[in-house]
Amino acid sequence: MSLFRVAVPFCVLASILVSIATVPARAADLWGPTSSSTKDAPYVAPFSWTGLYLGANAGWTFGNADDTYDVGTPAATTFGINADGFSGGLHGGYNIQTGNLVVGIEGDFSWTDADGTKFCSNAVCLGTGTRPTLEINSIWSVRGRIGYAAGPTLWFATAGLAYADVDVRDPVQGGSDGKTHRGFIVGGGLERAINPNLRLRAEYLYANFEDKDYALVTTPDRFDLDTHTVRVGVSWSFGQ
Repeated sequence: MSLFRVAVPFCVLASILVSIATVPARAADLWGPTSSSTKDAPYVAPFSWTGLYLGANAGWTFGNADDTYDVGTPAATTFGINADGFSGGLHGGYNIQTGNLVVGIEGDFSWTDADGTKFCSNAVCLGTGTRPTLEINSIWSVRGRIGYAAGPTLWFATAGLAYADVDVRDPVQGGSDGKTHRGFIVGGGLERAINPNLRLRAEYLYANFEDKDYALVTTPDRFDLDTHTVRVGVSWSFGQ
C-alpha cells in the first residue's frame, strides 16, 4: 500500500474535521426565532446531546493481513496482503450528557468492497505465480463513546468490540474460504449539530482482529487482519 494512498484520505478527513468545527456563527439562526427585544424573546432550552440517534456514513477502509502459508510445517512463510476500498453503512446509538461530559453507546454496520491481491513469484507463496486475494465484505461493531461537548460541537473517543466478514481466494489453484473475525476497535472524531436534530460527523476507526485459519489448498493459511477506516456521516437525533 503506497504512502500516497494512505495519506490522502487522512488529509481529507482532517480538512472535514476543520470544516465541521468552524461552521459559521450565522448557522445559529437555525436554532430558533430571534427577537430584538430580550423581554419578548421566547425561551430556548440549552442544547443537549442526550437522546437516541440514527444515521448513515460513508468513507474508505484500508486493510492489512499477514498471511502465514503452510501453518504448522517447517515451510511456514508469512507475507502481507493490503486491501482498500469504499465502505458505507448505518449507525445508531444513545447519548447522555452531564455538564460538558457526554457518554453513550453506539452500534454500526458497514458494507465494504475493500480487496487486495498478492502476486507470488516463488513456490513458498501458494505456488509459483499464484495470486491470493483478500476481500473484506463487511465490518460491524458495538462501542462505548465518551466526549467533551462545547454547545453544538462534540469531540469524542470510542472503543468496543468489532467483527469482520472476510473471504480469501486462490484463483489459480481454486481454493477459497470465508471467515468472521472478532476483535477490538478504537477511534475518535468530531460531531457538529446543525440544528437540534441534524448532526454531521467525521471520524477515524482502527480495528485489530484475531487470527483465523483459511482452508485454501492442502495446508491452512493463517490470516492476521487489521483495518483503518476514515468516514463522514449524518445523524438524526430524537432527543430534542
